[in-house]
Amino acid sequence: MRASASHVLVVAAFVALALNGCGGPPRRHEPVPLTLETVDGHALAATLWPVETPSPPGVVLVHMLGADRDACRVLANHLQRSGMAVLAFDLRGHGA
Repeated sequence: MRASASHVLVVAAFVALALNGCGGPPRRHEPVPLTLETVDGHALAATLWPVETPSPPGVVLVHMLGADRDACRVLANHLQRSGMAVLAFDLRGHGA
């Protein structure tokens, strides 16, 4: 992935986390499936674990080689219970 595309992906992830805190608390705690689009039009599957606090701290989890975002599920659930919004996404060629 080119440097500019990775920068856009990181910015998109933080925007998704920031928007989670806007307009009041989310209505549910269940993980929310998302699709992130890179600047070159590639779709990346993602999952957001929202929290009920407005403007929560957030973290972006990136899986290791040979895995996908589901490998982050246990850690994401733990971080969510700690009050953090969590976004995990599949790198190109991994997962969905």
